[in-house]
Amino acid sequence: MSMPDGFGIVMQDKLLYENYLRFASRAGLVKFGSVIIELSMRKAKESAIKDLQCFNAYGTRLRSEIQPITRGKGEGYGAFYKGIPGYMDLYAEKYDFPSNKQGENRFEFCVYLCAGKGKKIVQTAEFALTVPIVKQFLDSIEYK
Repeated sequence: MSMPDGFGIVMQDKLLYENYLRFASRAGLVKFGSVIIELSMRKAKESAIKDLQCFNAYGTRLRSEIQPITRGKGEGYGAFYKGIPGYMDLYAEKYDFPSNKQGENRFEFCVYLCAGKGKKIVQTAEFALTVPIVKQFLDSIEYK
């Protein structure tokens, strides 16, 4: 995985926890908003599919079928979610793997399209995934 060009690491985040990274796009990447990418590894009790069915980040709701995804040699699942209309839309992928030494058995990432202050987004998370910098970053993630 390579650092996404045009993004900065969010260091003063109230949601920071162990094995979690958040990147935020700089101004101008998308119209009227920003793209945020969150990556994490954690201990999970439910399967990736079950987790995606119940996923409720920031009050979002599932708005697509859960689809199988392959990155490198890893197979996981992804889905799109609807947040507050005009203010947030997101995509999530989750991968199950054997527990590591820390007991973590899930890799996941989310791509958020968020409105700027006083603005409303005019695109969806599907659009955010096609932005060349975002696509290049996601394509650089390989499960080995």
